Amino acid sequence: MSIIWERNKRLKYFKDYWHTYNPDFFLPELNAYIEVKGYYPEADKIKMQLVLKYNKGVKIYFIGHQQYKEFLDCGILKDEYLMKPR
Repeated sequence: MSIIWERNKRLKYFKDYWHTYNPDFFLPELNAYIEVKGYYPEADKIKMQLVLKYNKGVKIYFIGHQQYKEFLDCGILKDEYLMKPR
């Protein structure tokens, strides 16, 4: 099974002025973005909430070390990895 993915598919969000967020991967067949993180500081959490706020309906999956291993093992994205607005 192969997965089609794209890079540099940017999203915009506003914090004092407009910023551009560049997720790690975009999966066009699933219309979903993938963000791979090792360390997840508070500033990044705030940024992600703003990205979701200004891009309604966008699906962004957060993949940390354990989730990445599970993804490789089974090849699917689980709803529990989906980032949700607070």
